[in-house]
Amino acid sequence: SHADFSHHVYPNPFSDNTVISFKLEQKAQVDITLFDLTGRKVADIASKRFDKGIHEVVWSFPNKILGAMTFYYIISVDGKKYSGKMIKMP
Repeated sequence: SHADFSHHVYPNPFSDNTVISFKLEQKAQVDITLFDLTGRKVADIASKRFDKGIHEVVWSFPNKILGAMTFYYIISVDGKKYSGKMIKMP
């Protein structure tokens, strides 16, 4: 069970890159997807099976997107979805 799945994003707000850290109680398929506020997919940050334990996924922001923007991410753990917001500083 992933009932106690925990994650955090730091730094948030961020300027160049951010880290998504999460802990798994058992091996699981983890998919992390980033969307803009219109619902358009911006990036597939991760999509693989992770072992039990603490993991950190670093995402570097593409330079072609300028200015401040708010995004939301969805972390799917064996199909169960968790979401949150991340803010890109200008």
